[in-house]
Amino acid sequence: MNKDICPFRPLTRGSFLTRSKIARMKVKFIVFAAIILLFVPVSPAKAQQLPQSEQTLRLVSWNTSGNTFVTNKDSFRAIMLHTRPDILVLDEVLPSATAEQLREVLDGIDPQDDRLWNIDIGISGGRQRSVIASRWPIEKSFSFSRVIPYPEEPRKIIAEQMTEQDHLWIRYAMEGGIPANAAIVVIAGHRLLVVAVDLQCCGGETDDWQEYRRIIEAKEIRRLTILELSMRKVDGTILAGDLNAVATLDPVELLLGLRKAPQHRLLKAEILHLDGLSDWTWDGRGTQFPSSILDYQLYYPDGLRVENAYVFDTEDLDAETRASLGLQIETSNQISRHRPLVVDYSWRDTDSG
Repeated sequence: MNKDICPFRPLTRGSFLTRSKIARMKVKFIVFAAIILLFVPVSPAKAQQLPQSEQTLRLVSWNTSGNTFVTNKDSFRAIMLHTRPDILVLDEVLPSATAEQLREVLDGIDPQDDRLWNIDIGISGGRQRSVIASRWPIEKSFSFSRVIPYPEEPRKIIAEQMTEQDHLWIRYAMEGGIPANAAIVVIAGHRLLVVAVDLQCCGGETDDWQEYRRIIEAKEIRRLTILELSMRKVDGTILAGDLNAVATLDPVELLLGLRKAPQHRLLKAEILHLDGLSDWTWDGRGTQFPSSILDYQLYYPDGLRVENAYVFDTEDLDAETRASLGLQIETSNQISRHRPLVVDYSWRDTDSG
């Protein structure tokens, strides 16, 4: 340790402090530190050990950039083994994926939990489907269980602004509908609306067609969410996925419900890496774009509170943990540039006092 930066210098022979004074100072320091720790919130690193129950739930959301649970089955399973979700939201899943393939990987990730996985794969989004998997029973959404079309007039505007090459790129196709899905998870005496989304990617300018398309998608998803809530009784709402906010935060604010009258407004879960400092969810290293927050979990604060949250990244794990899971330091980046978000929620109506 460099003595020039160490706050506790070694005592010299000429020091006026006696051994008894040093001992008393040590005791005072330990007591002071213990008091401080009582008021320090649980760090992201501690979020991994939160006990699970029907009064708490862990939702893991992840843009897997394809069928990771098929093409990288062992690594996907290891990450699930480490994060232990109760509810799993995946976006940008290819339509070739099946519930059986996902269930095969998820079964047995927690030997102490024998609940079966219930899986709903959305049908809207073309090549980018959204998946909701839950340890608890799920009910299909009335509003999202279909191909969600783009409103006619905005669709024409988007199509007119796209280049000929854009029209040839399958990921830009609008025929498959808006990439979104929703389901109601039934948890003991509670009902939770989970909405999974994957907004339009790319662009970066405030006036390009990609940003306009994201805004249209966010408006339509918000409209359908409110419609679902008008028809179904729920105790909480969580919206999770890749919002691709590369130009402005307008799509995020629309989904939060900040642009109109305060009807079922959501809050953004604050999620950091295990270092407690980094907050990016998309790894831009090696590209022309900076690492940034593209993936979100938004929740209804009247029904839920966030207990702990962290961004999972194999680079953040110690070597022993990685080895026990069969993961490498670079595994996260090899699977997807997006990182899984791990958030623990509790129900507000179960607060004591």
